[in-house]
Amino acid sequence: MGTLTQKTRGELEHLFSELATLRDELRVRLHLAGMEAKERYGKLDDEIFELEQRAKRATEDGARDVKERLTEAKKRLEHLRDRVFSA
Repeated sequence: MGTLTQKTRGELEHLFSELATLRDELRVRLHLAGMEAKERYGKLDDEIFELEQRAKRATEDGARDVKERLTEAKKRLEHLRDRVFSA
């Protein structure tokens, strides 16, 4: 095999440097996105648990409110799931 010219070696080093910077940036962003998703999930999970407790002691009127809030929580949970899986 032949040896690389100094120009070609420099171009390769430059490209590897750019890739390293992009990889580092992406790694940080993915970590932060993961933390945000976990935080949102935790809040939703707590809310759903609270609604389960309310549903156990709800009257008919209270059950309607719980149902509405559960429907909203379901939408937010589905949205979060879709964002996580599309990332």
